[in-house]
Amino acid sequence: MLVINYFLDYFIFPREAKQFPHKLVASVWDLSSSLRSDIITDFSGMNDTQLLLPIHIRQYDLPEFQKTDTIVLNNLLKSENENYQILPINVTSENILKQIVDYQETVNVILDAGALFIDGTNRDIAIKWLKLLDKNTIDYVVYFDSDSIIVCDRQLHHYSFVTFPASERLDCCIF
Repeated sequence: MLVINYFLDYFIFPREAKQFPHKLVASVWDLSSSLRSDIITDFSGMNDTQLLLPIHIRQYDLPEFQKTDTIVLNNLLKSENENYQILPINVTSENILKQIVDYQETVNVILDAGALFIDGTNRDIAIKWLKLLDKNTIDYVVYFDSDSIIVCDRQLHHYSFVTFPASERLDCCIF
């Protein structure tokens, strides 16, 4: 186990891994225990997990959200979501960004849910991406840093998104 922990701490998650002194875990079973009398409200976008709810819980879909499943599925089945890129083993953030920039359609948003950009911070990746893009169309990159939304301009000055005028020029931004 020590070898695995060492490998994870020093090779896999060297920049972003955090350890917390206490573990906080809760599931739907904890939140909806029979000892609670409060109504629990949740919105996940789809009701496909209702079969996983505890037996004593009944899901009530609000009428205005009954079409949500159909809307989400229609969005997922659009033609622009039908293609993918295969990444080579040991790919770097530069390789991924180059592939994104060279893609036939414009990509303005990267959601890195799979932790592809593990070899740099959000700031590092944002700056690399901004440098690769056309200076005539994109002026800013917007990214998250320590729970704050930050804007970086072409001169590599970093500002809070709330106070920076780029928030009014989102067509010139990448995210």
